[in-house]
Amino acid sequence: MEKVNDDLKLAQKQIVDAESQFKLGLKYCLGKGVPVDYEIARSCFAKAAEQGYADAQYNLGFMYHEGNGVPVDYGTAHEWYSKAAEQGLADAYNNLGCMYVRGEGVPVDYEFARRCFAKAAEHGQAEAQFNLGKMYHLGKGIPVDYETARKWYTKAIEQGSEVAEQGLRFLEEAVKKHKNGGKINNKERVCKKRTKS
Repeated sequence: MEKVNDDLKLAQKQIVDAESQFKLGLKYCLGKGVPVDYEIARSCFAKAAEQGYADAQYNLGFMYHEGNGVPVDYGTAHEWYSKAAEQGLADAYNNLGCMYVRGEGVPVDYEFARRCFAKAAEHGQAEAQFNLGKMYHLGKGIPVDYETARKWYTKAIEQGSEVAEQGLRFLEEAVKKHKNGGKINNKERVCKKRTKS
């Protein structure tokens, strides 16, 4: 195994095309056929990212955002997510939206986050569809809009998002509560308890 690892490290130095650098980075990041080595993964992703490879830019941003093998650095994460998003990568738009909702290295900006989530959601990114639904459901920086929230939760559910199913249940409870003057009647409460068992 050590010989294979040494051979891959040598190959990493010799590979110049972005896609191959990216694939080698994934092997080290995920430990596929080699031991996990975030430093080699970061180096491979960086070489591919500097050549404009969007998936490598995203993965490099993710490493810095989550602190995978590197110290958390929101500024660097934002830089690489932005470059990947400029190339239309939906996951990058979603993660940028999360950074702006949470104020991670950037000022909280719900409107910019909403636009990022919308771009990703329109490209079918389920997590962004959920995030957009949640913004409309809770009125995070925008007016509450249950119909739009329902639309985005439903789109995410169609892709198998369990968290969106939960969001839609909470939304339906909020709609019922709103229709009942802010209260869920006891009959509904009893029925909910019985259906859970």
